[in-house]
Amino acid sequence: MINHAVIYHQEKPPALDPDADYLRIHAGLEPGHLRLTPAALKKLCSKYRQITLVLPIATNDDLQQGKHENQQTFLLELFRHWTNKSHVTLHVVQADKSDESTSKSEHHVTSVQAWHEKSQINAERIAKSYFRFLPVWSRRLIQSRQKETSIVALSLFGIELLELEQENKKDLPPEISAWIIKGGKMAGGKGYARGRLWFIRSGVHPGLVYAALTHYRPSLPWWIYLISQAVIHQAVMKRFGSWRSRIMRRHHWHSY
Repeated sequence: MINHAVIYHQEKPPALDPDADYLRIHAGLEPGHLRLTPAALKKLCSKYRQITLVLPIATNDDLQQGKHENQQTFLLELFRHWTNKSHVTLHVVQADKSDESTSKSEHHVTSVQAWHEKSQINAERIAKSYFRFLPVWSRRLIQSRQKETSIVALSLFGIELLELEQENKKDLPPEISAWIIKGGKMAGGKGYARGRLWFIRSGVHPGLVYAALTHYRPSLPWWIYLISQAVIHQAVMKRFGSWRSRIMRRHHWHSY
């Protein structure tokens, strides 16, 4: 029985353990790929007792937004929280040489932002404050509506742009809130892996928070997305981080 998994993003797997299973982070659904979803991470940690993460690590999505160090530490925190919850041993090793990945997840997006805030608010409350922030930031042009207990719809001029569904909290480490990009005009069509919106509190650096989009496939033509929605998304997430930091400094965190 194989109890060891090696997680990497390079084109070729590193030669570490001949008896291990090697899984490459990728949005594709082919065997040997590991998609970043709560279900996949839960399955990973239930199947293996030891996981080795090979640095540098990345999602292999076509577009990578945000500082490189934030992308690295976000992924490290994601695996660290999950392995801690599941009592799985996590090892982190550096690749002997750089082997840049060339087979990306075409027209998929990763975007990672990070900020510090003075609060002990859990990740779920931070996530829900994001949906309250959007109408304020957009001067009510973007509307956030709770469709069901765990589903939020974001609309512009009555057109539903995105529908997000909260992942089951019982399946998640307490430091993580994850949302499935379930539908809407700006979500990619059928046949593609659904992206996730993550909010994660650091377990290493007190006060550090990550907001990340992974494996998201937009519905817009790729070149139009790059000069429009991609730019807006990055600006909105940066503004959200600044807003969170500011209200925390004012000691209003009980309301947010």
